[in-house]
Amino acid sequence: MPIAEQNVRYEPFGERVETETKGAPQSRASRTLARVGAGLFWILLAVIVTARAVYFQPWNFDGLQVVAMAKGLLGVF
Repeated sequence: MPIAEQNVRYEPFGERVETETKGAPQSRASRTLARVGAGLFWILLAVIVTARAVYFQPWNFDGLQVVAMAKGLLGVF
């Protein structure tokens, strides 16, 4: 006879949290909005990565310039 698995969750301070068996079903608008938001996120990510690849100039990152930029940033703080 198999043993039933218990779904027990704890909060960060160790207290037991009662779990619901099922949450309220998502509405159609909520699912659509979540998909649109996720889609916009990935599109924005692709645009940023592509723009960085197109406009990347490796000579801007030679050793001396990086050291100068680091010293300048440390001077700000």
